[in-house]
Amino acid sequence: MPYGQAALDVIESSGNLTVTSNNLFTTGNVTVSGTFDKSEGPRYKDHQLFTTSGTFTAQVTGFHCVTVVGAGGSGAAGKRNNFINASGGGAGALVSKILYLISGNTYTVTIGSGGTGVSVTTGGTSSNGNSGGSSSFSGTGITTLTANGGGGGFASTTTSVAGASGGVASGGDLIVTGKQIGRAH
Repeated sequence: MPYGQAALDVIESSGNLTVTSNNLFTTGNVTVSGTFDKSEGPRYKDHQLFTTSGTFTAQVTGFHCVTVVGAGGSGAAGKRNNFINASGGGAGALVSKILYLISGNTYTVTIGSGGTGVSVTTGGTSSNGNSGGSSSFSGTGITTLTANGGGGGFASTTTSVAGASGGVASGGDLIVTGKQIGRAH
């Protein structure tokens, strides 16, 4: 992905809403509970996707599902004479949380850029990749959601290289660490 992302979904509801997750990817347990004024329960009312940094002004007071994704790192590069090892860039992290936002309040959306690509032109040389940028959603009275970008790939003309690390996230009910890219040898 050439950039990170942030997505906001407005959930039409009133009352209390609690989201809990017990190691989602191991056990699969997620509980959503609450009191809602609609007989059909909560439903998504609107969706907004950001691919560049900016601001979000809440149009309604209520629960909003905010998901933020960090950008991926670039892969390493090498030009072969005898031996080159290069790994891909790590994936950006993902964080998601249901936040209670107030109509008219403005929140800051920061979108990270993908790791800058690298190249080499001389035989027997290599260049490490660059880390992806961090994405975040922040504002007064809420927990800041941050999804860090993935690490840049590694390269070597003499040894095996470890895979680039995935990004880590913080602040959410659901946190997914970016995938580490495999070792090159």
